[in-house]
Amino acid sequence: MKKNGVREVFNAILDEIIRIGNEYNLKIGKELVIDSTPIEKKNMKQAAYNPKYDMKCVKYHNLRCARTGIPLDYYTSTGTEYDGNMFVALVYRAMQHGINPIRVFGDGHYTTAKDLMRLREYFGIEAICNIADNWILKDKDSFKDLKADYQKLWKLEDFKTDANTDYIKWFMIQHDKTEVLENFYHNDMLKKFQNDPEGYLTRLKIRSSIEHGHGLEKKHTELKNIQASNLNTFETHLGMHVISRLALA
Repeated sequence: MKKNGVREVFNAILDEIIRIGNEYNLKIGKELVIDSTPIEKKNMKQAAYNPKYDMKCVKYHNLRCARTGIPLDYYTSTGTEYDGNMFVALVYRAMQHGINPIRVFGDGHYTTAKDLMRLREYFGIEAICNIADNWILKDKDSFKDLKADYQKLWKLEDFKTDANTDYIKWFMIQHDKTEVLENFYHNDMLKKFQNDPEGYLTRLKIRSSIEHGHGLEKKHTELKNIQASNLNTFETHLGMHVISRLALA
């Protein structure tokens, strides 16, 4: 079937699981958890050495329902590609199966301000992620700042002098002038942590479920032993692995 055929089977089974889940009011995908895990591949040309894991590897990117553990999307990359590059794309693709997430949990690799903004402004999804020790509050994060940036674009065709908030947001997103919006969601996450560190970290504990799940997969399945000469072949076999998890669900 190759990679695309396996993806079609995955999509069909996941659609059926979501349908049945709705019948039982399981609310699959209401909360999401995302992470990647390295798979050692010493002889694959597309694998890359990752100093954090001290191995030449590829990455298995995994988006799951936080409540049920059901996999909602998967992806493979080299061992050094930044995890956050796949964040919004994986969430968006999972939403095509009829789920309506309200929040997603992740580690510090999923905290670029642009992605936090995209999740909230495009999809209405809150992100709760690990916060780095060096995070600081950013300037220019208010509607006043947003409107000031908007006024600078008065020469553009779609500019309106009497624009409301939603129009201004749409306009700034359309023209990729989203610094103020990005600052707002960066600051919003940091303020939630600063106002209640214990409560924030308690909510974030749900993220550990996916790390535990990756550990179980590697221990009890042949995930680590997938034989593949390139990333496409690896993703084909990974897809069949994930399909087996859907079949169990």
